[in-house]
Amino acid sequence: MTGAVLDKAARVDISFTDNKNRGGARYRAALGLLMGVERTRQMMKIGFIGTGNMGGALASAAARSGEVEVLLANRTKAKAETLAERIGAVVSSNEIIAREADHIFLGVKPQMIVDVLKGIAPALKERKSAPVLISMVTGPDIARIQELAGGDYPVIRIMPNMPAAVGEGVIFYACSGNCGKAQQEAFLRYMAPAGKLFPLAEELHAAGSAVAGCGPAFAAIFTIHSKSKSENDVMIPSIFSSLHI
Repeated sequence: MTGAVLDKAARVDISFTDNKNRGGARYRAALGLLMGVERTRQMMKIGFIGTGNMGGALASAAARSGEVEVLLANRTKAKAETLAERIGAVVSSNEIIAREADHIFLGVKPQMIVDVLKGIAPALKERKSAPVLISMVTGPDIARIQELAGGDYPVIRIMPNMPAAVGEGVIFYACSGNCGKAQQEAFLRYMAPAGKLFPLAEELHAAGSAVAGCGPAFAAIFTIHSKSKSENDVMIPSIFSSLHI
C-alpha cells in the first residue's frame, strides 16, 4: 500500500513487481516527503502546563530534539503564544493537554499545583491510556502528585536548573515504580538538548537540587579565584558578604 502511494506521489508509473524506476530522484523525493508525514503522525505529544522560565526552557529543549510535538498552556495565554512562535510549538489548554499529551510537564508554582491537578483530573480519568506526569514543582513528592491527579499514573519527578535554557543543565529525575522503560527512554531522548540527566533517589532530591541550583554560582566564585590575588582581596569578601556567608 505504501509503495503504491509513493509511486503516485512521485508520478512514476510502476508496480510492486517493477523496480526499474525505484531509486530515481523523483521517487526518493516522494519517499522522503511521505516518511516525514508519517513521522509527524507518530510523534509523541508533550504538553507543558506552565511556561515560566523553567517550563519554557524545557519546552524549548524538547522542541529542539525533533522527537516530539510540543503543546503549551499557560495562565497568561500571551506568554504561551510568544514561546510557541519562537520554538514552533502549539498553544493549547490544560484540558486539551490532559486529554491528548503522552507526557505532561507540570511547571506551575507550588501554591497552584493542587488546583491545576484537580482541574485536569477528570480529563485524565477519561483516557484509555495513562499519560506520564512529569513534575518540576518544588514540594509534592511522587505519591502526592498521583493523589492530586486522582490516579496511579506514571510520574517522573525532576529537579532541573536554569542552565538548561542553554543546553547545559543538570537535571535529576526519579520515576514511580509503574513508569515503564520505554517511557523513561523517551523522556531521556527528548530532554537530551537540555543538558545532562541523572537518576537520583527521590529522598535525595532536596540535596541534589541544592547542589545543582547553587553550582553555577560556586563555579563563578571559583573562576574569580583564578584572578590575581590583588583582585581577589577586593572581590571575594564582597561576594561572600552579599551571599551572607
